Amino acid sequence: MVRIVIDATGSNCWFPKSEGVDLASGAALGSIEVERSAGPAHVGTANIADAFHRVGLPQELRHLFGLESLSARDAGVVSPEGVLLCPVEGLDVPVGGYLDPRTVIFPRLAVLPVGWSHVLWRCQLAHTAHATKVGLTSEKFSGGECDL
Repeated sequence: MVRIVIDATGSNCWFPKSEGVDLASGAALGSIEVERSAGPAHVGTANIADAFHRVGLPQELRHLFGLESLSARDAGVVSPEGVLLCPVEGLDVPVGGYLDPRTVIFPRLAVLPVGWSHVLWRCQLAHTAHATKVGLTSEKFSGGECDL
């Protein structure tokens, strides 16, 4: 798999302001106070490695995050003989099938682009949906009942 990191900060001017996210800052975590009588306090953090590369960009937005056209050969998706090396969205050629190396393709992102102002909100949305699916509710998130 080829991983391309694209700075999408310039795309922000084409989108409305992003929804806010509910994340604690380092300063907020550092200012937590607990009464001694309350017993021990447990604080945890979690990091999802390569989160932006693990959360898919919605299909309806992918055409907005594309690169200029190039040949299949220059994109590295075919061998010099024209054997397709990886799936290419929009082509009806199976991996291992023949694709003329001169075929023009238009690479598009399938994952969240770094620098896009909606990235954190999209990640939070995906993780909240997953947490809800496994039985955690928003009341448990904000009410301190969630033991992760």
